Amino acid sequence: MKKILVLVMTLAFYGCAATNPPEAPQAKGDWHSINTDLEAVKKGTY
Repeated sequence: MKKILVLVMTLAFYGCAATNPPEAPQAKGDWHSINTDLEAVKKGTY
């Protein structure tokens, strides 16, 4: 349960970072890599 809470907080942080214009490209790149990692975990290929 704790891991889920940390994951949600992390995603919320990156979501907020993506709305910050100066860091937008980098934040979006990080967000994409996080989504990729999540998909890998869901498929059990992590």
